Amino acid sequence: MAAINANIVVEPITLNVTDTSITQTVTVDPINLSVFTAAPSSNPPGSPNASLQFNNGNVFGGLANATVSGGNLTFTNLANLKIDGGSTGYQLTTDGAGVLSWTPGTSDPTKIINGTSNVEIASLNGNVDFTVASANVARMYTTGAAYPGFLAVNGNITAENDIESIGGNIVATAGQFTGDGNGISWTNASNVVINGGVNGYVLGTDGAGSLSWVAQGGAGTGNPGGSNTNVQFNDAGLFGGQTGFSYDKTTNVLTANVALGYGFDDVELTTTTTSNQYMFFNDFSVRYQTVDATQNADLDFRGDASTTLDTLLPVGKSITGVFVLKNGTTAYNVNTVSIDGVTQTVKYVNNFTPTTAPSSLSSFTFTIVKLDATPTYDVLGSATRFG
Repeated sequence: MAAINANIVVEPITLNVTDTSITQTVTVDPINLSVFTAAPSSNPPGSPNASLQFNNGNVFGGLANATVSGGNLTFTNLANLKIDGGSTGYQLTTDGAGVLSWTPGTSDPTKIINGTSNVEIASLNGNVDFTVASANVARMYTTGAAYPGFLAVNGNITAENDIESIGGNIVATAGQFTGDGNGISWTNASNVVINGGVNGYVLGTDGAGSLSWVAQGGAGTGNPGGSNTNVQFNDAGLFGGQTGFSYDKTTNVLTANVALGYGFDDVELTTTTTSNQYMFFNDFSVRYQTVDATQNADLDFRGDASTTLDTLLPVGKSITGVFVLKNGTTAYNVNTVSIDGVTQTVKYVNNFTPTTAPSSLSSFTFTIVKLDATPTYDVLGSATRFG
């Protein structure tokens, strides 16, 4: 087919638009609008005054237990407050920014719980139990009266100040009372009750802090017998006072006002042959060797092993002791004389130091006079040899 050549020419078109004015009329109907500055008399707010309002059948109603004042909404009866959500026992919790939510709380309304420590009132008007770290530490309870009651503690009671009992007792059934150095004191001893023992028993210690009730003499009363200053003796399990003996605690003097019968000196019969020879005046006044000496004797005068002669002998008083030295084929003598371990200078008769002889007994007599409280002593000695 042969090609077709065509020319299309668009001629310009002239269009005239004429704007003709349009007249439009708007008519506004009148509106009746009433503005009230108080509640309309036909529908006043519900009572009581300041109560929160609600639609009560297209009439204002007042919620009696909810009031508004100063921007605060107050519910006078929480039983009328309902907030949906949560489960039984949940608690209303805030995030600190005003957002409230229900969170799990204790399921036991009788307890205040924080971990394993809690306070529990198990029954109405019942005991108050305190638990720390699952351990029962204290209970507050009564015997029916509102006050005073009791506090039972499973452990120690530590007080910054005083623990005071008003009309009642402070009792440790199985525990201990511990002081801080100032001790535990009662202003009225009749309020102190320590169970155990029998009538007339006294409280004794083992020296390590443990106390126990122990029996005593004195007809169960512990009162001394006789008159003041009378020396006491065991009178068939009771304290008896001997009127013939009196003791002056100021001068440490014992006075006898009775006719004495035969008196006997306590003798220590010894087989000790070593040099150390003790003279214990609380136990004996004569030390007598029954076997031959093997060396010279060093005498030490004391009250006893734990008592010094200084504490036993007052100033201005004297005491006499005898040491009998037994010699065999070799003669030995008294070497030194001491009092409480302190060597003394003996003043012998005629200023002559005694001598001994083989196969003999030598009786040494020493009279000790206490001159002052330093202490200073004079030791007067003599010896008699028996063949």
